[in-house]
Amino acid sequence: RGGVLVVEGEAGIGKSALVRAFLDHASFHGGIVRTIECSPQYADSPFFPVVRILRAAAGISEGMERDTAVDRLVSYVRSLSLPEERAAVALLGRFFSLPPHPDFPLPALPVPALREEISKVIRSILRVRAGETSFLLLIEDLHWIDLSTGELLRGVLSDSFFTKKLFFL
Repeated sequence: RGGVLVVEGEAGIGKSALVRAFLDHASFHGGIVRTIECSPQYADSPFFPVVRILRAAAGISEGMERDTAVDRLVSYVRSLSLPEERAAVALLGRFFSLPPHPDFPLPALPVPALREEISKVIRSILRVRAGETSFLLLIEDLHWIDLSTGELLRGVLSDSFFTKKLFFL
């Protein structure tokens, strides 16, 4: 079952320790736990915490050679059976700041439309993962969330599919 739990309070009172204790005792039956870590230094970097999570999930590290990164990205997208695979690879490649690849051209869209398309791909990834197993999304320091990630989370939280399948903490 999905749900939302907010833990708030003054700095230093033990919110993170409480959440860690909850995670240690919670049973997710082999489910997925992902942490979005918001930070003041990245508050102006669109989707920064989501980029970190998805790069790790795809096995793509910073500075990785383009063709290796693209191969891993293609494998990751195929493992998810996302619709419009080529467009998903192109959009995620841009999202990950990978150099353009001729086999995966980026749609000719203005930046706001590209952000919306990337948001759709991210929601598709979440939809696949949430359909496979239990999924907990921990959001640390929400007050530092960047605008794009905040808009993405608002969209996810307004969709009954996600609020029934994902647990947000």
